[in-house]
Amino acid sequence: AGGSVVDEATGSSIKVPPNGLVYPDGSPVEGLVTVSFSVIDVTDPAALASMPGDFSAVGADGSTVYLQSLGAAWVGAADEKGNQLAVKADSEGLELDLKSNATADMEKLDATVEMWTFNEDSGKWELETTQPMKVN
Repeated sequence: AGGSVVDEATGSSIKVPPNGLVYPDGSPVEGLVTVSFSVIDVTDPAALASMPGDFSAVGADGSTVYLQSLGAAWVGAADEKGNQLAVKADSEGLELDLKSNATADMEKLDATVEMWTFNEDSGKWELETTQPMKVN
């Protein structure tokens, strides 16, 4: 079964669809799953400083770019024994509702949201995916 987690401090949430998580080798998960969720408030300098790296990233074309963020979240999932889980490749993915008080010039924002992951080996952020932006 799927489920959701809400960050009480920000109201942000993450939803996991049924059968949306697997082991890194793609095998199905059986039993209970623990989902951990942490939101970075980019309007708080101390929280922003906890982000890994120096905000340098590798763009889709391989060029070096620098990130500007309206918000960030860390999501982790593990089985009952603490084994890490991954998002199933052919699933609908996880739904992240990230609340932010950061100010932005809406005219300068693109119509897509970029999702980035931090590569600990290179020390750079890498573009994971883009999705249509929903602004509420």
